[in-house]
Amino acid sequence: MHTSAGACDILAVRMPTDRKDLAARLAATTPQHTARGLTFNALFDTIEEHLGREVALELDPAHKAQRTEFFSYPISDFLRIAFEGADRLERKLGSVDDAFRAFGYRTTSNVLSSRMGATMLALAGRNGLRGLLGQTVGGYRAMVSHGDRKLEWIGERHARFTFESDFLVPAYHCGVLLASGDAVSAKIDRVEGRQTGPLASVYDVVWSEKAAGST
Repeated sequence: MHTSAGACDILAVRMPTDRKDLAARLAATTPQHTARGLTFNALFDTIEEHLGREVALELDPAHKAQRTEFFSYPISDFLRIAFEGADRLERKLGSVDDAFRAFGYRTTSNVLSSRMGATMLALAGRNGLRGLLGQTVGGYRAMVSHGDRKLEWIGERHARFTFESDFLVPAYHCGVLLASGDAVSAKIDRVEGRQTGPLASVYDVVWSEKAAGST
């Protein structure tokens, strides 16, 4: 996993990852806004890895620290677990942004380890990260019930994503994108995320085709 400070830059206007921010995001949710259990499990996996099983159980309102992978659950629960988990992980990982990045990174790792992920990697094939990023909008649609996401190609190896009505913070999505690069051994030159509105953000991903030492 990428650990360098420059691997994922959060730029410009950024909503603070605090309780006021969480309250604003929660206020915008409805019961129809859901996320798959697989994304919840990424939170629990990350928390358990760094803080132990007991903390993962404590932070889960259901006290199970596990969800059925492709069932849907309220995004409001996801947000509460993610924000509380980021607070707990801040000292361990360096910052709340690092914690959110770790959650996003693990989410992509879990998705790509699933049957759906195997299909996505097979479809990406020789197109590498470009082929995988081309499936990102559809991948999000399969994982969450909310949000409008668009992909624009700025260059051959420069993707720009625009997210609207999305409840998660930019650092989380940067982790998602960084893990996508690692999954296909791409050399990530730049991942930048910037918040453009309360539930809106833009991401740029620039890469080289292969990381040093990859085949």
